[in-house]
Amino acid sequence: MRFQTLLLPLCLLGSPVLAQTASSKPRAPAPAEGKKQWIPRVFVEFRQLRDAGRKDIVRLVQPMNDPSAWVTDADFPFISKTERIGGSVFLTVGVDANGGITSCKGNAYANRIKLGDAWVDDTRVDWLALTCRLVSERARFRPALAADRTTHQGRLSVTVQYTMADPDSKYSGPPVNPPPPPRLDAWPPEHPYQDVLPVAFAKLERGIPGKMRKEWNGEVGAHLVVNDAGVATACHVRESSGIATMDSATCKGLSASSFAVPRPAAYRKDQNNLHLLVRWTGGKPAIMRGTSRIVWAEANSGAVAAIAARANAAYPADARIAKASGKTEMELAYDNTGRVTQCYAVGSAGHDSLDIAACKAMIGEAGVVTPGSDVFGRKVAGRVGGIVLVWTLPTP
Repeated sequence: MRFQTLLLPLCLLGSPVLAQTASSKPRAPAPAEGKKQWIPRVFVEFRQLRDAGRKDIVRLVQPMNDPSAWVTDADFPFISKTERIGGSVFLTVGVDANGGITSCKGNAYANRIKLGDAWVDDTRVDWLALTCRLVSERARFRPALAADRTTHQGRLSVTVQYTMADPDSKYSGPPVNPPPPPRLDAWPPEHPYQDVLPVAFAKLERGIPGKMRKEWNGEVGAHLVVNDAGVATACHVRESSGIATMDSATCKGLSASSFAVPRPAAYRKDQNNLHLLVRWTGGKPAIMRGTSRIVWAEANSGAVAAIAARANAAYPADARIAKASGKTEMELAYDNTGRVTQCYAVGSAGHDSLDIAACKAMIGEAGVVTPGSDVFGRKVAGRVGGIVLVWTLPTP
C-alpha cells in the first residue's frame, strides 16, 4: 500500500522526472530549426579631442589601458542567441587634470525590431547607461599636459558597437557601413567624387559692368551639386576671393552652365559633385576643374630621424635620472610650406619630460612634412599623424 502511494505522484509528474537521475545534468533546449545561433561581438574605438583655445597643450588625454578591455564581448546583455539585438553608442568622455573621469555623455542607437506589423527601436537594453557605467569603471587615462608641465582636463570621443555576429563569417571586424554621402560644409571636400562632366559654361562676367569687375583679381573655389539631369541645383563657395560680388557672380554663372552625369550612384542621386576653381584676372574668368583626388600629406622620415637624433643628444636630465625611455607618438599641424606649427603627443613615452621635449623639437621645423594638395593641386595646410620619436636612454 505504501509503495502504491509513492508511485502515484511520480506517475502524475510524467516520464522526464523519472528519467532524470542525481548524476544527470539539465540540457539546454535545442535551438528552433532554421534559426542561427548568433555570437555577441563588441568593438571599441576612441579619438582624442583637441581644445582649439589651448595652444599650450602638448599632450592630449590618452588611455593608460587597452580600450578593448573597457567593454568586452562578455558584457553583451544576454537576451537570446537567436535574436540580432545590438546598438551603437557614441560618447564624449570628460577627464580631469588628475586623469579621473568627470563626465560621460552621448547618444545611443538601438537596432530596430519588428513588433507586430511595425518596425520599432529595441528598448530592452539601455545601451548608453550600460556603456557609460563600464567605461567609467574600467577606463584609465593620462591627463592632458601643457608645455609648462601642468596637467589639464580634456576629452575623448568613444564609439562602442554591439552586434550579434554570424559565427560562420570569416570577417571579424566591426560592422561595415556604406560610405557616407559627400559633406557640403568642408573645404577641401572630404569625399571629392567627380561624377559630373561640364558640357558648356555660361559667361560668368555677363551682366556685370566692366568698371566694376576690372579690379577683380583672385580665385573662387566652388562646389557644385548637380542633379541627374545635369542641372546645377546648388553652388557653395568653399574658398572666397574676398570680394562678395565676385563670389556671387561666379556661383550665378556656374549655376547657369550645363553638365552631364554619366554614372550617377544610387545613394548620391541628385547629389553629384563637381569642384571648380575660377581664377579672375582683370575681370576675366578662367575655369579650372578639380581632380577626383586629394593628395594627402606625408612625413619625411629623414627629417624626423635627424630631429630625433638631436633630441636624444639633449636628453632631458630628469628623464635620464629616472632611466626613462620609450616612444612619443605625435600629430603635427603644418602650414602649406610644411613647417610644423603645432604638435600634440597622442601616445606617451611614459615620462612627461620626454613628451614635452619631443614636441618642442618639432615645432617650427621645416621639411618635416610634405604638404598635401587640394583638388586643384595647391599645397594646403593640415595635420598628419603617426610621427614617432624614439627615446633611447644614453649609456653611462
